[in-house]
Amino acid sequence: MCSQFHYASSIQQYSSSILQKSPLCSVASLPVDAAHRKQIMGIQANVWTETMVTTERLEYMLYPRIYALAEAAWSNEQQKDYKRFGQRLLPYLLLLQQDSLHCYNPMQPLQTPEIKK
Repeated sequence: MCSQFHYASSIQQYSSSILQKSPLCSVASLPVDAAHRKQIMGIQANVWTETMVTTERLEYMLYPRIYALAEAAWSNEQQKDYKRFGQRLLPYLLLLQQDSLHCYNPMQPLQTPEIKK
């Protein structure tokens, strides 16, 4: 299963952005060919918080995306596998829930609906 997330692809104004869906699996398995790998100095994730008015919304937008970003940054091409990533993600989702952080669970999407505020 490949879960869908919304992201702003173009910020024209803070109140106006074009939203698209970006599968979590496309982030976790972001391919980089050998010719371009030497040009990459690092990886970063921007979070535009102008429209996130609550901590809960910010947490929901960060988790588990930040784990998928780490997977993309630290795994070599042969190790990138969304199914295995999902298995490794489960204990981290439990930790987030134990710490009362609001996160999206791609394994049980109906149990963690999107926080809109």
